[in-house]
Amino acid sequence: VGFSAKDGVDITSCAISSMYAFLKSLSGESWKVEEEDFMVEMIYSSALIVRERAPQLSRLNRTVSMLSVVSAEVEMDKKKIDKSIKTLFGEAFTGLQVQPYSP
Repeated sequence: VGFSAKDGVDITSCAISSMYAFLKSLSGESWKVEEEDFMVEMIYSSALIVRERAPQLSRLNRTVSMLSVVSAEVEMDKKKIDKSIKTLFGEAFTGLQVQPYSP
């Protein structure tokens, strides 16, 4: 799927923002206003710039639903999730810090 194709723009922005939110939730830190703004920028910027529209509502709804489930699981049993991640990826995620890019 090309980046400028309808699905490419929506899927990519939602996937990137989901990964950011997932990693941020693993850090256990509360969200800063700048990080929330960055998340919104990641979701909306591609579709607005490339297609001059908001992301598909169905894609956005699926992303929000998935993040709700992931957030609840992290809150319930973060140690189990940390252990599973270490089993899959080794120490690559240990001490990972997630923050918006600032030039």
